[in-house]
Amino acid sequence: MQKKNVPLAKKVDLLLLGIYLFYEKSSLNRSMLKCVHKICQVPARVGGTRWLPHMLQALEHLLKSYKAIVLHMQQIQNPDDPANHKDSYRKAKNYLLLLTCADIVQYLHLLLDMVRCLLELFQHGQTNISAIVNEIQPAVDVLKYLTWPGPSPRRIMEGDTTMFQGEKLSGRSNTFKTARCDMLTSLISSLNIRFIDMASTILQNTWILNFKLWPAEHSGNEDFGDNAMQALAKAIEKTLMEAEVNPTLVEDEWTVLKVKFTRSVGNLNPDKAIASLPATGARRVDGYAHTAGCSTVEDLDDNNELNEEHVQEMLVQMQ
Repeated sequence: MQKKNVPLAKKVDLLLLGIYLFYEKSSLNRSMLKCVHKICQVPARVGGTRWLPHMLQALEHLLKSYKAIVLHMQQIQNPDDPANHKDSYRKAKNYLLLLTCADIVQYLHLLLDMVRCLLELFQHGQTNISAIVNEIQPAVDVLKYLTWPGPSPRRIMEGDTTMFQGEKLSGRSNTFKTARCDMLTSLISSLNIRFIDMASTILQNTWILNFKLWPAEHSGNEDFGDNAMQALAKAIEKTLMEAEVNPTLVEDEWTVLKVKFTRSVGNLNPDKAIASLPATGARRVDGYAHTAGCSTVEDLDDNNELNEEHVQEMLVQMQ
């Protein structure tokens, strides 16, 4: 998402990451949080290769466990608390300040609606370029709707706007409204120009990547997609040659691919077709990057953004 020019968006992103690291890196913090509320969900990480599902999970966990997390942060401020020491006190104080900020709470709910919208439209098992192009306008329409309070923000704005889950909120200002406008405007602009640099020939013929449009049987449909493949091969001929792929062999490979799918899965089923392809590492299937993401936090530890001290420094600078 376009966070560069929206300070509140960047602050919320850092808050989600920082709280995740606060509990992920400390078994004591995790156990103390569970003591506060046994059924609360430990904050989840954001980012990674599948950032939309990760962001949604992080938001849902934080909002569901909001009361418990705030209470735990408050307890750490107590000198007699087992988890109290200078480092934890400093971090908890910063996180607590942000968690009880009215603008932050409202933005978290806006972000929840935005991510749910984008996830529903763009990130599912059979997404492909041709389908995404058709989904851009519906996504833009939904995002325009969110310039007014959507379902999630409305739930907290219709009641006592100075409180959230029993916690008093501070710092209410126009920051949230400005950030909402800037973020949605930036996101809508990005969607509208998403494929502006892609040749129309490519966009018009990427429908062959959609397995739902493939005939169930190869017999009688031997020429399926041939014209589209020829047009695509011609449009990206330079790119293929730079990748040391012989453009004249593309049509042969296309024919082999069609026969392979129909023979391996019988009557073509989109889900079975995707499942029949190799499942090692990151793979691009049906125009969509399927990745398992990073399985452990250790895979990401070299990333400076996953350094909690670095996150804390950036949050302090933005106060």
